Amino acid sequence: MSGAFPRWLGAKELQQEAAKDVAKVDAEFSDLLQKQALERNALREEVEDLKRKQAADRELAASNVRDREKAAEDLQELEQELAKLRVEEEELVHAHVTLKAGLLAQRRRARSVPGPGSPSSRTSSEARGSPPINRPRPASVPANSPANSMEANSPRNSMCQEDGASAHSSLPMSSSRRTSQ
Repeated sequence: MSGAFPRWLGAKELQQEAAKDVAKVDAEFSDLLQKQALERNALREEVEDLKRKQAADRELAASNVRDREKAAEDLQELEQELAKLRVEEEELVHAHVTLKAGLLAQRRRARSVPGPGSPSSRTSSEARGSPPINRPRPASVPANSPANSMEANSPRNSMCQEDGASAHSSLPMSSSRRTSQ
């Protein structure tokens, strides 16, 4: 230190000069320590923020996994319910077809039994709604008489034709065609 200070200074002056330098160094060192403490606190806050973000990301990822698992369970339950409903639908369709067939059979039986006042000249094929068999007309009935046109357009004949058409149009599609649509 003696080289830094001029020789002409005395010991007392030298001590004062050293005290000033120590005070400057202490002040600078104190400032550096404060800056370092502030930087350390800022870095700690950044580390804590990063840890919180990482924890939130982990929680979000875990939440997403739980949500996906819940959605998969819900989907599986809905698929099971759908399968049950399809089976129930098949049973209902089968019951509907059976009832429709029974109703048609009952109507056919009712028509095939001749009631009072029904013409005995009708054949069973005419009663079922089949086209009448071409047979010779009696000579007393002309070809274009109202009696001939009335028999062809009788309510009984039209009911048979409607039943035949509705029986085919009301039948449900098969289950394989329904599921493919």
